[in-house]
Amino acid sequence: AKSSQQGGGEGEEGGGGSTGEVEGVDLSSLLSLDDFQRAAKRTLDKGLYEYLASGTGDEQTLSENVAAFKRVFLRPRYMVPVARIDTSLAVLGAHSGGSGGSGGFLAQRLSLPILVSPAGAQRVSHPGGEAATARACARLGVTMGYSQHSTVSIEQVAQEAPEANRWYQCYLLKDRAVVRDLLRRALSRTLAKDHLPLGSSGKGQSVQTFSGCGGGGGGGGGYTAVVLTVDSPVFGYREADARNEFLGLPPGLSLVNYEPYQGKSATTGHFDDRTEKAWDQNTEKMFDREVTWADVTWLKGLIRELSPRVANVPLLVKGVMRADDAVAAINAGADGLVVSNHGARQLDGCQATIDALPEIARAVHELRRKLKQGPQQGRTNNGQASTSGGGGGDGDEGFGFEDLEGGPYPIFLDGGVRRGVDVVKAIALGATAVCIGKPVFFGLAAGGERGVARVLSLLREELEAALALCGCADLRQVREVRGLAVRASPAGPGTTYARAAL
Repeated sequence: AKSSQQGGGEGEEGGGGSTGEVEGVDLSSLLSLDDFQRAAKRTLDKGLYEYLASGTGDEQTLSENVAAFKRVFLRPRYMVPVARIDTSLAVLGAHSGGSGGSGGFLAQRLSLPILVSPAGAQRVSHPGGEAATARACARLGVTMGYSQHSTVSIEQVAQEAPEANRWYQCYLLKDRAVVRDLLRRALSRTLAKDHLPLGSSGKGQSVQTFSGCGGGGGGGGGYTAVVLTVDSPVFGYREADARNEFLGLPPGLSLVNYEPYQGKSATTGHFDDRTEKAWDQNTEKMFDREVTWADVTWLKGLIRELSPRVANVPLLVKGVMRADDAVAAINAGADGLVVSNHGARQLDGCQATIDALPEIARAVHELRRKLKQGPQQGRTNNGQASTSGGGGGDGDEGFGFEDLEGGPYPIFLDGGVRRGVDVVKAIALGATAVCIGKPVFFGLAAGGERGVARVLSLLREELEAALALCGCADLRQVREVRGLAVRASPAGPGTTYARAAL
């Protein structure tokens, strides 16, 4: 089982459609997401496992992401009909009113308020990697976030799981021509061999363009949203990787989306540079460290340009942890937000995402309310959205279902979700839906496609039970029940943080 680190060949689920269950792991015996993590720890080599499971620094934020959910308590109601539980909802189906926003999105129907967070290099867990995850998501009707730093190409994932709803996650690189061509590949339906016109980097200089770069497979991307990660001007320093000398991907694995640009772009030559103490300190050399919110507006314009024959593709900004950044992102053109601290893999000592959520939800709720009153109501004298009404809150403000079902500026929460009750807590505190990252890697390690499907199925079963026990027949009622979730005071300043037991 530990040979999964070597990447395997095309016959090992990479192109054959096998479910790829790992020998010696009985998936039916894994009854929680923590069980999957324990199975992954037994299955993977130490360096690979710790690359996936660790955080940065003292891992304070890694502990807090999970522990903070334990400080949120639910106040159930009873004697209400819950014979039929509906976990579905529509997202991104309304006009976005930011300065760069656009309307006309086709609503995306989710079977669960649970998405797979975009996370790269999934073949370190299992040879099927991102393709296996995409097929599992297609089976359960779950939206998959696909990372620019994947080990299965944009095109191959689209080809192997055409029924999956896939969102493309991107970073802003120093070489904007590469950003542009990667987006073209993701948004294209046919991978036309057109020559892209000379573009602008958003910094005022001309950039090189590439003609018809593709990562293999014959089909187009067809990704239905773009997720821009903004929390990574650099990557956090991961002590575990330095101790394990994890300087790059194992033999046979690569960040395949960058391969077509080798020899054409000096920037992407760093994606397998092994000169630093840890792998992520090598790959971060590709990133533009001078970005501003104006670059979000530039990206929004690029998305419009590259997807003229399909419905407007929404742009979500991932890595938002403050109300003022949420408002700035929306003003720059974001159509939705992902509250995320990168799985505790960036700034250690950063707030847990569930603790950051209420402040952001209140600020965005105020924008939604003023948007209903008219396009100028939510603006200050300088044309920017007002943050009045932002601040803390414990989920009993009555956000209203119009802020959840298909409304503008959906808020997704990423980080620390390990149980179905965590999903209820997040929605009650202002999230539209949640994303999971690390558990997907652990599901892959334990059982490939079937492992990921079981991880998602366990969360679905727990969510349905939690909704029924809260007296909520659907997600609408999670918001309608006033005071469903309350937060206890966090631990005092004397709290100490042990490195995660798992």
